[in-house]
Amino acid sequence: MRLSIAPLFFSAATVLAGLTRISTAAAVEPWSDPDPAGPPVRTAFGDFGIRPAAEYRANWLHISPISLNTTSQRNAGWIEHRLRLDGTVDYQDKVKLITSTDILDGTMWGDNGDLGKVPAPDRGSNVNARNPNITVPCIRYRGEGDPLQSSSYGYVLCPQESFRIRRAYGEVTLPFGLLRVGRQPIGVGTGVQQATGDGRPNRFGFSRQGNSVDRILFATKPLEAFKPKEKRNLSQTEGFFLVMGYDNFVSDSPQLFGDDVRQFFGAMLFNTPTLGPFSDISTTGYAVHRWDEQYSSNIYTFGLRGMARLGGFHFGGEVATNQGTTREIGQAYRVIANDPVIDQKIDQWGARAVIRYDHAPWAYGSLRDLGSNASKARAPDPLWTAYLEFDYASGDPDPQNRTPLSQFVFAEDTNVGLLLFKHVLHFQSARAAAAATEALRRLGATSFPAESIDT
Repeated sequence: MRLSIAPLFFSAATVLAGLTRISTAAAVEPWSDPDPAGPPVRTAFGDFGIRPAAEYRANWLHISPISLNTTSQRNAGWIEHRLRLDGTVDYQDKVKLITSTDILDGTMWGDNGDLGKVPAPDRGSNVNARNPNITVPCIRYRGEGDPLQSSSYGYVLCPQESFRIRRAYGEVTLPFGLLRVGRQPIGVGTGVQQATGDGRPNRFGFSRQGNSVDRILFATKPLEAFKPKEKRNLSQTEGFFLVMGYDNFVSDSPQLFGDDVRQFFGAMLFNTPTLGPFSDISTTGYAVHRWDEQYSSNIYTFGLRGMARLGGFHFGGEVATNQGTTREIGQAYRVIANDPVIDQKIDQWGARAVIRYDHAPWAYGSLRDLGSNASKARAPDPLWTAYLEFDYASGDPDPQNRTPLSQFVFAEDTNVGLLLFKHVLHFQSARAAAAATEALRRLGATSFPAESIDT
């Protein structure tokens, strides 16, 4: 038997999360449609304030066919929903506690399951159903056929968490910067390796959980210290920012340190509302070092990102690369190929570029006030939009440990296509990943990198 294993997904991640309001006020991504248009409004109670936010979503999906190369498992369809509750409590808008919670995330409508199995239905007979239960559609072994063949896998029902605390962190505004500690978004907005999953920004499908990390972060505007006090720009939406921090990704055994995965990162951001004929300008550069001792992993991520507007045109792009070495993939592959475990080189590249044109005559010239003055009217949507997107992700034609790991994987919530990319191709790759993972599990592998192709 020969089994190809996809390389592990190294998302060292964009590190733009220094100041939450940077993305919402200063730089709207050309590949996103901000919804809601701005952050929650603060309601003050003396020195204290709150920023509540709530979103409920119901989604109906039906795809026929979802399997393009089989005569079975041709269709898929369900209704799902989710309630997201976000909240910020602050003292003088300087000390904040921020939380985000998902309830019934992706839970299917109805009373679903098999009696005596997990998940179990609410009643023994379907016609006598009283209340819905909590299940989600997932790709797993269907209970028949060879578990090492991808054709034996498909959509089944899995139990789901009814309540998930997605994020919880504290934030303090200091005289010389901002300090944030806790479980927080990896980055701001939607990048090629990370997506916050906040709001409904996606043009090609909705967001799910997003990407979070346990982090200590510090952000500051270092150039302001050299200016006279009366000329300092204390805005959190424009200027030059320096962001740095420490992430703890994996802490398996509390008594061991070699199995931990950690990373340091740094980023520089520059935002300005206008520069010559351009507006809404935002540029970012970042660098990350991730490492562990268990598999001798040393990974370096570098990235550049920029966006701007020119009249009705809105354009932007991002390029990212993961470089370094690891033994983790070779350790997993050894149980199948019996090859020696070596330091395998990592050489992954990903990029995105977008240009769009929004034809909105009221946004320019004498009609501009209609959109900018919120007391008069909300800015109407454009009459029409032309949109062009380029996406690139390096692949891996030979996933052996003697060749570099070159497969770059976009973040789950960075949607770049409609049903074909989000569901049809995912159905094929997820079944292959499930069969490969089962083979690794039976052979006693300590890592399951095949799961990374489930995307």
